[in-house]
Amino acid sequence: MKQVITLSNQKTVTLEDMFHESGWDVYFVLHDEDIDGYTPEGRSPENAPEVHKLGGRFVQIYEDYQRFWFSLNMNEAGAKIDENLVDPKMAFAQYTGAEVAFTDGHDSDEYADYINRTNLDNPTIAIEYITCGGNVLLGRKLEDPRYIMIKYIDATNPVPSGMSYWTHPHLIHHATAISNKISAGVDKGKRYVNPFATFSGRNNPAGIVPVYFPILGLPIQPPTIEIRKLKLIEPDPKGDFVINGLRYTLPNPYRPAGTIWKPQTN
Repeated sequence: MKQVITLSNQKTVTLEDMFHESGWDVYFVLHDEDIDGYTPEGRSPENAPEVHKLGGRFVQIYEDYQRFWFSLNMNEAGAKIDENLVDPKMAFAQYTGAEVAFTDGHDSDEYADYINRTNLDNPTIAIEYITCGGNVLLGRKLEDPRYIMIKYIDATNPVPSGMSYWTHPHLIHHATAISNKISAGVDKGKRYVNPFATFSGRNNPAGIVPVYFPILGLPIQPPTIEIRKLKLIEPDPKGDFVINGLRYTLPNPYRPAGTIWKPQTN
């Protein structure tokens, strides 16, 4: 039986339809140290977000898209910090808060947070066009060979359903951070790439519980990224992820690679 996804009030498509989109290539977003010409650009070695901008625009997200983002991070793995279960609503306030990469300057400390029902008389929060190293994108080449346009969730459409990292890894991304240098093993000399610490980082017994965020955009200015920050991924018939109708093996977003907690499916 085919899984059906509702994309709008008028249209439904199967997963097979969604992934059969010609003209898109699958790319891995490189970690900082793997990018040609990389310079630290002021990033701290102490858990600095490994952020790459996708055009410098913000998208206002109202209650429907805030609830969509919130739904990606429900803490079903039972992640704890100091033996206390992380409350998903409190987590939302943290990863949309002041000086966090996603909502920098358009954050829930001052703007309307419909999950926690705060600042509702103010304009709504906004998410920036960004991704993090370790994720995958669907990209299409532009006339300017230095950039590609990426596939995104059109925020002018109704909120999509049935979407997660495990079904749409190119649209739902991991929030990653770089840290100190690794002192031993195959990654010796490179810097750690960790999950955001919101759900206890690497310390959850069930595996890494990521902070996920959606790749939102607007047709007036589709997100783009410099191609030097990407590596093309070739199809793999043994891969676990189906993208564009083909199977892919996706690189682990973290360094050293860690087991990512995956929700149970019926």
